[in-house]
Amino acid sequence: MGLVIALPISLKLYLNRNRNEIQVPIKELIEQYIEENIRTVNVARLKDHFQLSYRQLSKNLHESPGKVIENKRKIILENMLNNNMNLDEISFKTGYSKEYIYRLKSKL
Repeated sequence: MGLVIALPISLKLYLNRNRNEIQVPIKELIEQYIEENIRTVNVARLKDHFQLSYRQLSKNLHESPGKVIENKRKIILENMLNNNMNLDEISFKTGYSKEYIYRLKSKL
């Protein structure tokens, strides 16, 4: 009898060797999770969700998970600022404080 290990559905898709099923690279799954949870995501939540160590996350992302989160958050912030969204809405969606967003906006 084989060993059964519970994995999140995202990893099951990635690890499944059956060619009839969708194969999604783990890096894309991690990045998608970050984008969908940008307001509250952090490295600890990534580790818990994907059941991976910090080292495994870094290896799959090819850089620090914290850096990936920060870069994605900044890209989303810049897009929102370019679309003239109000500071309250941007703050809510990105998790940044209004003061930080205002300082950043004045630099652009």
